[in-house]
Amino acid sequence: MPENKTLIANSVFSYCERNGSAPGEIEGQATGLHESKRATTKSSPRPLKGRPKPFKTTSLFIPTLELDCQISFGTLDAYSECVKEMGFETFQRNIDRHYPMETPYFKRKVAEFCAKVKEHVENEYPGANVEILNILEKAMQGDQTAAIQADAFSHWQAGTAGLPLNEFNETWRRYRCIEHSMRRAEALFHQERYAETAAEIRNQPDASIYWRHDSLEKLGEAKNKAQALGALPVPFFELQISLAAERAASHPLWQMARNDLGMGPASFMATGRSGTIKLASKWMKALQKACKSKSQQDLHEYISEKSGNKINLSSLGAYYADRYFPDEEKVMEILFFLREKVQGDLLNCLFFLAREARRVYFALRTLTWLDDQLEKQSEYLPNYSSEYMGAPNASAWAAQSFEYWTKNGIKQLRPLDAIA
Repeated sequence: MPENKTLIANSVFSYCERNGSAPGEIEGQATGLHESKRATTKSSPRPLKGRPKPFKTTSLFIPTLELDCQISFGTLDAYSECVKEMGFETFQRNIDRHYPMETPYFKRKVAEFCAKVKEHVENEYPGANVEILNILEKAMQGDQTAAIQADAFSHWQAGTAGLPLNEFNETWRRYRCIEHSMRRAEALFHQERYAETAAEIRNQPDASIYWRHDSLEKLGEAKNKAQALGALPVPFFELQISLAAERAASHPLWQMARNDLGMGPASFMATGRSGTIKLASKWMKALQKACKSKSQQDLHEYISEKSGNKINLSSLGAYYADRYFPDEEKVMEILFFLREKVQGDLLNCLFFLAREARRVYFALRTLTWLDDQLEKQSEYLPNYSSEYMGAPNASAWAAQSFEYWTKNGIKQLRPLDAIA
């Protein structure tokens, strides 16, 4: 089931996200793929419905902690609620509005926030190592030695400080591993030294493995920022698909999905006649199988009746038609109302499938949004359909990428047990 909300709360560090997660980053410069605050519309069909929101990355292609919560939960509500519970809602809004970091107010609030997060972590995980939080708190209180130490912290190192990642989140452990290897490359990128950036990434196996489809070559040949940005969607997308493939290879709930629902990772990620991966539709079919319902209509009517029409037929129909994917709160509501028909581990399995599907769903929507943004910026940027993917659309790229990672790619990844 979902990770403890303390994991979401410990996302302060916007400190690293906004101040630059690598030494030498240009102050105030957008990080990685986040360049525009508005999504554009395009005449060509999207691989999935819905309008993605702009987002930020760190280390060029890794989601920030706040963004990864959005990917995992389908909403930022859980993150926002936690910040609100801790009494820092206004402070978070000021961070989002780029409130000046050097003001006494900001430093005081960051120090208070660090202390509050530390208290939460210590209460939830007795014996947790909170040294990084101590350093960040002291740095904001004016300790110069601590400030120098804090400057060297990366986004995920600070954002997950004190949390037992071995127990909770393999994805975040993978991010920290990649982030560590990307520190120098990110600094070079923001200095617009793109050939050196590409050479540095090539020497970092924990990061270079995601730069498929000649994207490193594209980055190294870039003559300006727009051209360099054109290479970044590839590692972002490949990273998200590789995470899904990693879990498909090892997670026991996938075995249950295969045995009890007739839906293994390969069939879940396969494109249909339309050439797209209908993730929401497949998840609804898994619900039907688990409930032993005769049809989707029977399933929809049962859920609607049990929820007192709180979950209405039109919403369920939209999921089945693959118009959009339910966020985590809605998934849990649906599963709650099915608890009389589906019990125990199978409920957990359905929840797990929704999480896995949402990560790929987000990656597909994001790719389309980025395609719009980057195509608008420069005529130079490649056409993903022919030059990057070697596939007719984003869904086909995802399916081919998933097959690659499942069969070959994950064997080349450093084992998580070897990552601190």
